[in-house]
Amino acid sequence: MQLWVTDRWENFKGPIKTLFECVDAREVNGENALSISCLAALDKGDRIVWRDRKGRWRENIVDGVTETRAAAGIVYSYYCPSSAQVELSGDYLEDKRPLNTTASVAMASALSESRWTVGTVEDLGQNGTNFYHTNAWQAIHDVADTWGGELSFEIAVSGSVVTARRVSLRGRVGADNGKRFTYTKDLVSVTREVDEGNVATALYGYGKAPESTDDDGNLTGGYERKLTFGDVNGGKNWVGDADALARWGRPDGRGGKTHVFGDVEFGDCEDARELLSLTRGELKSRCTPKVSYEVDAVSLARAGEGFEGADEGDTVLVIDKVYDPPLRVQARITKVEEDQLTEGGATYTIGNFRTVGEVMAAQRSSISKATSNLRQTITEAVNASNAASSTKWGANLADAKEYLEAFTNDGVAGAKDYTEQIAGELDAALKEYAANGDSTLEELLKKYTDDGLLDLDEVLKIYTNTKVEQSEAALKAIDEANKKYLVSITDALDKSLDAATGAIDALQAQLDKVPTDIQEQIIGMLNAELNTTGGWVYEEPGKGIMVYDRKPSSATKCVKIGGGAIGVANTKDSSGDWVFSTAINGDGIVANRLTGRILVGDNSYLDLESGTVYLRSGNILITDSNGNKVYINATSGFQVRDKNNAIIAGTVIMADGTAMFRCNMVGASSTNYITTGRTANGQPGASFINGDVNYFEVEALHASDDPSKATKACGLSVLDYGFLTANRYYRQAWLTPPVYKGFMSHPPQELYLRAAGSEDGGPGFVALRDSPDDQIYIDDDRLDIDSTGTARIRAPQFAVGNDPNKGGTYGITGSRKVVTSVYNGSDGRLHWTFGTVNFINGICTSWPTD
Repeated sequence: MQLWVTDRWENFKGPIKTLFECVDAREVNGENALSISCLAALDKGDRIVWRDRKGRWRENIVDGVTETRAAAGIVYSYYCPSSAQVELSGDYLEDKRPLNTTASVAMASALSESRWTVGTVEDLGQNGTNFYHTNAWQAIHDVADTWGGELSFEIAVSGSVVTARRVSLRGRVGADNGKRFTYTKDLVSVTREVDEGNVATALYGYGKAPESTDDDGNLTGGYERKLTFGDVNGGKNWVGDADALARWGRPDGRGGKTHVFGDVEFGDCEDARELLSLTRGELKSRCTPKVSYEVDAVSLARAGEGFEGADEGDTVLVIDKVYDPPLRVQARITKVEEDQLTEGGATYTIGNFRTVGEVMAAQRSSISKATSNLRQTITEAVNASNAASSTKWGANLADAKEYLEAFTNDGVAGAKDYTEQIAGELDAALKEYAANGDSTLEELLKKYTDDGLLDLDEVLKIYTNTKVEQSEAALKAIDEANKKYLVSITDALDKSLDAATGAIDALQAQLDKVPTDIQEQIIGMLNAELNTTGGWVYEEPGKGIMVYDRKPSSATKCVKIGGGAIGVANTKDSSGDWVFSTAINGDGIVANRLTGRILVGDNSYLDLESGTVYLRSGNILITDSNGNKVYINATSGFQVRDKNNAIIAGTVIMADGTAMFRCNMVGASSTNYITTGRTANGQPGASFINGDVNYFEVEALHASDDPSKATKACGLSVLDYGFLTANRYYRQAWLTPPVYKGFMSHPPQELYLRAAGSEDGGPGFVALRDSPDDQIYIDDDRLDIDSTGTARIRAPQFAVGNDPNKGGTYGITGSRKVVTSVYNGSDGRLHWTFGTVNFINGICTSWPTD
C-alpha cells in the first residue's frame, strides 16, 4: 500500500518500512481513525498520508501511542484520528449565524476559519443555525444535524504533498447495491444485538404550536394547542400498523391485542396532511425492533453473502430468521473496520437503528422548538421601542431592522451576515438610553448574567421587556449609585498613582546617591534622608562622622563613619561609650546581621524577598565536622559525599538528560540506583539497579482493550521478567512466576483474581492454575477443582450444607452393612446377599463384590 509520513509542518519524513497492523475505522458521521503498529518511532502530530483499498487518498494525524516490547524490538501502536477532526477541532468560531439559507452557505460559514474548503453539498433545503463559541468540527456536524445530511471528507495529493482538503455533505452516504444479510442461529462469528423495548405499533403526531394573539392581533407571549391531523384522518390523531399490531402488540385483557402507542413531534410542520404523512413515515421506522449485527468479511463469505467493496452507509436488507415469521428490515452499514494489510479483512456493523447524525438532528429539532426566531425578536424589539420612545430613542433599532430586511431579502448566492451591524446598532441604542438617564437596561443586564457577557438574543430579550418610564426617585437613586461607583474607582486610581509616584521618587533618590566625593555625599545623603525622620549628623574631630537616631544625649542607635570603615552600634558599655561593630570596611561588608532585599554580584544574586538564589555556574557546599559534604549544582544535582569524596547518596544526571537516584548499600561497597520517570527499559515507572543489573522494576501499564490508552495498571518485574500486574480497567490482579519478559505473555502457573464491574464487563472470579486442565476455579456460582491426575483433599471431616453459619450434613467415616442383591431361591423363598461398605468423610472407598 502507498503510505508515508510527514512531520506536523508537512515536511516529508519517509515511508514506514515495517507495518504489523493497519486498520481503518469509518463510521457514518462518527469516528474516522487509523490504528497502526510498527517499529518506527513517530512524534505526536506527525501526519500519515496513505491510499486505501478503494483508491482514496486519506490523511491521519498521530495522537496516542502505546509501546510494547517484542522480539523484533519495541513495537509502537498509534491511534491516528483523521486530519479533518484534529484540524477542525482547533479552528475556532466566535459567533456566526447562517440563517434561512442553504446547507452549502452554512458549510462555508462553518469552514470560514479553516483551510478546509466546501466540497459537494447536495440541496437539502433552507434552514438555519448558529455557531457560538465553538470549533469548526462541531460546526460542520451542526450543519449535518440541522439540514439532515451526512459528512464525508476527501483530500487531493500531488507527489508527496496534500494539495486540497474538502468537506462534503450529502443527504446520505453509501449506496444501495442490493446487498442482503441473512441471520440464522447457526451463523458463527457474529455479534447480534436486539432492542424490542422501544417498538411502537401506533403513533400520535403533533405539529407546530402557533403563538397566541389578542383581539388586535398582538402576540400575548403564549402558545395555542399543537397541530394535529384528526380532521384529515377520520377523527383520529394517531396512525397504526396492522402487521406491527399482530406481531408486536400487547394483550388487551379481553382476548385480543391492543396497540403500543408512542408519539412524534414535527415542530416546523403547519399543514395537517403533511403532518399525517410525516407521522406515517416515522411509524415505519418505529414499528420494528432495533437490531444490529457485527460480522467479519470472512464469515459473510462463508455464509454466501457478497460484501466485496462494501462501505459505510450502504443499504442492506436484513433477514433475521430467529423470528418466526422472519423479520425483514432495511438496515445500513453504520461502521466499517477494514484491515488495509489483509485482503478481505473487514468487520461490518449493520443496523436499522438511527445513525449518530439522525439522533443529533432529532435532539436539535426538539431544542429548536423552544428557541425564538431572530427576525421576529428584532421586529418585536423595534415595535416596543417605537411605542415607548421619543423621536430620537429607538432610531438605531430601526436601522437594525433595515439591516435584517436586507439580510433576509438577499439572494442565496450573495447572502451576507449582518449580525455585527445589527449588534452594533442595538449597542448604540442601549447607549442612547443610558445617555438620557435611563440605566434600567444596565441593571437588568447585571441580573441576567454572571460574567457580564450577553449574546444578541439575550440583549434583545431584555430590551423588549424594558419600560422607558421610570419614577424620578428611581432615577435619582440610580444616579447616586453611579456617583458612588465613580468615586470609589477614582479613589482607587489615585492610590495607585500615588504608589507609583512614590516608587519612582525612591528610585530617583537611589540613583542620585552615587558618590563623587565620599564624605560630602554621605553627609548630604544622611542629612537629606535621616534628618527628615529625626536623625542627627555630626562631624567630630578624631572620631569621624557620627549619625544618631535622636539627640546624642538620648540616642539609642549610632552609625560611625571614619578610619576607612563604617561601624554600627545600638548599645553602650558601662562607661557610656558606644559599642561599635564594623559593618563596612575597605575589604568589604563585615556584619553579624544583614537586613535588605536583594544582594547582587557579577553573575549571581540573592533575592531575600522572593527567596530566589541564582548562582551562575556555581555550587552550594555544606560540610560537617566529620568531613562529609553536601554538593548542589546544575551538573550533578544533589549529592552527599564522605570525606574521601565518595558518593553516599544523591542524584546522578546522565548525558542524555535523564537522572537517577543513587545510594550506597548498607555494609557493601557497591551501589544501588533508583531511576524514576522512565525505567531502564524506557517505560514509565521506576527501576532498581545494582551495578549494571536491573533487578526490579515498577512500570505503568494500560489495558490493550482500553480505547483511551490511559494508564490504569501497574506491573512488577524482576530482571525484566514480569511476575505481577494489577489493572483497574479489568479490575484484576495477576501473579505468575517470572518466566517471560514484559507483561504480555504468561506461563500456565498463575494466580488470577478478577472483580466484577470492570470496564469491559465480565463476572468476578478467582483461579489458581498449574495448567488450563489443572486448576481451582471460584466464582459466585461454583467452585471447581480440575485435575488431569489425582485430586486429593485431606481433612478430618467433611460437611455439606447451604447455611454459612452451620456445619450442615457431615460425611461419615467407618463401615456399614449393605444388601448387594435380592433373588428367589430354588426353595421358593426370597434370598439376599450383603457385604461391608467402607467410607471416609462420606466418600465410599470400597464396595463388596460378592
